[in-house]
Amino acid sequence: MTNLSINRNSLNFFCFFLFGCWFFTAGIFQIPGVDFEVFDAVLIKRSFTALTVFLMLSLINWRASKIRMGLYFLTAWIIIQIINFVYFGSLEIVFLRCVQAISVFSIVFFFGQNFNAFRHSVRRLDSIFLISALFFWMIVISYPFSTAVQMNLVNGFGGNRVNFSIWASQLVVFFAIMWVTGRLKFFQRFSNLILTLYVFVFPILMSQILSGGRLGVLVSFVSLAFVFYIRYRLTTKFLGALLTLIFVLSLGYFAESSYKLVYSVTSVNNSMLRGFSSSNNGNLFDFFNTISSQRVYLFIEGLKQLKFETLIFGNGIGNFTIVGKFGSHLDVHNVFLKTLGEVGVFGFIVVSFVVTSPVLMLNKKLDQSFIIFGLAVWLLPAMCQPEFYYTQIGSSLCFWVVFAAAYSGNLIPRPVVSK
Repeated sequence: MTNLSINRNSLNFFCFFLFGCWFFTAGIFQIPGVDFEVFDAVLIKRSFTALTVFLMLSLINWRASKIRMGLYFLTAWIIIQIINFVYFGSLEIVFLRCVQAISVFSIVFFFGQNFNAFRHSVRRLDSIFLISALFFWMIVISYPFSTAVQMNLVNGFGGNRVNFSIWASQLVVFFAIMWVTGRLKFFQRFSNLILTLYVFVFPILMSQILSGGRLGVLVSFVSLAFVFYIRYRLTTKFLGALLTLIFVLSLGYFAESSYKLVYSVTSVNNSMLRGFSSSNNGNLFDFFNTISSQRVYLFIEGLKQLKFETLIFGNGIGNFTIVGKFGSHLDVHNVFLKTLGEVGVFGFIVVSFVVTSPVLMLNKKLDQSFIIFGLAVWLLPAMCQPEFYYTQIGSSLCFWVVFAAAYSGNLIPRPVVSK
């Protein structure tokens, strides 16, 4: 019996290791200077992900009471996908959506049932975060001298720049969770905070800024500002940390502009302030539409396309698109509206309830503001992207781990508040 317990613990930790590899590499499909096709990278990553998901599923306790609710929603989602296939015939996409849903299910219930073990397994991640910082520093330093790095950043290292930036923000959010709950020993003293912002946070923010993925920068900034408030409340330390963060962001934008000016970087327009200088003739709609890269227009046109006769079963996966101003078909950049348009009201209800349900699981006697924020911050990319939660799992892994924390009932320890 003891050997069985040891073997199971070893498998759990091995699974945590595999998930960590997935988490820290999910946004990278190309390495500058390495002759490796994106298609091959995707194939290898999917095989690796399949192994991780299979191992998680094999380690889940299927007799646990809470798992039934998850199975009900997973079954409901799969039935909705099958109905979608019967009506619209998109077998390949429907199969992929089912696999993605099973992957999310495995993450939530494996981490939810083993969250205490997970907390102990990440006690000392200082070195992992420093290795991550080194990777991003290499990107930042080599950017002005390497066309390959410039193009890889603009193309999101084989994905796209927005998803790359959102993935990078996951590292910042995860770091913030570990830091504010006292899990990273080196970073606890305020005197080390300033050094931390420059050593670890600056290269990630700088890479996000250079890629032009503004949404990820916004998630990173909001997350750090919130944990500063949680840690220091409204004190001079909070103001000092916030002003330092703003300075780091300003320094990043200044460095980006300097790179392009001094080194004549002439890649596609990926400026963080693109759209602000456009002429909108004082029209607020045009202004917000321009700086949001047409997202406002896509959302409004998506609302107009909703019809009563298609609300039940939707228009079919991949069929709910908007004809852009230049005649191309574009996705609605809002996960909830796109779900409603593609799979109808029942699919919309399932997705909306699932992603908001952790709030109902929280222990009301404890201060869980940090958990609620850890869930709510990911509404930013969900409201501005066509793919997230269940279709872009690599960019939403942090959300599902926080989701599992709420499900576990043990939750993340109270934040360490500095006096």
